[in-house]
Formats: sequence, C-alpha cells, structure tokens
Amino acid sequence: MNELKKASIQIQSVIYKNDVDGLIQALDNIANAIRVDRQSDQVLSWVRVCYGDASPERVFTPEQVAEITETYREFFTFHYEFFNKNSGTAAGHNRMARDCEADYLQIMNPDVVISPHLFKYMLEPFSVEGLRAGMTEARQTPVEHHKEYDVTTGITSWATTALALFPLHVFKEVGGFDQDTFFMYCDDVDFSWMVRMAGYQVIYVPSAVAFH
Repeated sequence: MNELKKASIQIQSVIYKNDVDGLIQALDNIANAIRVDRQSDQVLSWVRVCYGDASPERVFTPEQVAEITETYREFFTFHYEFFNKNSGTAAGHNRMARDCEADYLQIMNPDVVISPHLFKYMLEPFSVEGLRAGMTEARQTPVEHHKEYDVTTGITSWATTALALFPLHVFKEVGGFDQDTFFMYCDDVDFSWMVRMAGYQVIYVPSAVAFH
C-alpha cells in the first residue's frame, strides 16, 4: 500500500423534510471525525459539506444556515441549497456536484452517523497497488447489507450510496448519476455498474462503519 496523500472531500446529502436535530447530529459526527483525523490519521486536507434541499419548504432558515456555518467553520465549510422542487437523489447529487472542486465526492444519506476513523478507511483502497478502486462503500450497522464481496480485497459488484466515496474524476468520467432514468433508489446500483464498465473496481470497506 502506498502512503495516503491528504485529500479534499465534498460530502453531499439530499434532504427532504428532515428533522433539523437529526441533521445536526450528523454534522456533529462529521466534525468529530475531522477532529480525529487531525489528531491521528491525517488523511484530509479540507472538507465541504453540502445539503441539497428537495423539500416543498426550506428545512433550514437563513439564520440556522448562518449558525451552522459559524459553528463548524473550524472543521468544514457548509453549503445549503434549496432546490425549490423535489429533485430526487440522482438529480440532486448531480446538481451539487457541478461546483465540486474536491478530490473526492462522498455521497451519504442525511440520517447516517459516521464513525471517527471513517475517512481513513474509506480512502485506503485508492492507494492500494494493483487495485483500481473507483468507488468505496462503508459498512452499515446495526444491519449490514447482505451482499457478496472478496474478504481480502473488498471487491464487490455494487455499492449503496447510503455512504459511498469516489474520486471526482471517476464521477465525471461516467457522467454522474442517470437522473433521467432514476429518480431515487437503484441509482446507486446503476452508478456502480457504470464505474465497473469504465474499468474501475467497487470496494466494500467493512472497517469503515456508518450507523444507519
């Protein structure tokens, strides 16, 4: 394995009528994971967290957005966009990714709580020699997906975007999610197949724990 280089990550969630307290809990744990990375893992350069709001009415008020931005400014930059329509997940993620300048995109459900060392484990496969990783997937707990994967390499046939990470260049190469075919659900399976068809491998990472 090559030494991990520091990477920038844009974390994206499409929200729809979500409870604000639950979203703050997710942000708290992202901030904690970044703090842990700075203290020990040191694989991150910077992080941007984006919420795309597909609700009929705004989940966050301008005052709440300002408060969140200030609260977490030491850890990440925060971007909130109200779509003013129910975009679905595929179109919502494509829309947020247009302005991405990070090395990696991390797609996650807004109700997911990440573990402290998640970034290190999710990034590791991209530095493994002989492994052409194009997408990594975290292990969901307490109920793990029933899927087959190579216990040595983690290679699998598809990944769920409940929490998945991929290089921005891979996302652009495959053209993002197929928003014309998929509103939500199965857009991640289709995306996984496009990643594989482009010559990359989808990697399941059991050590990267996401509470969902």
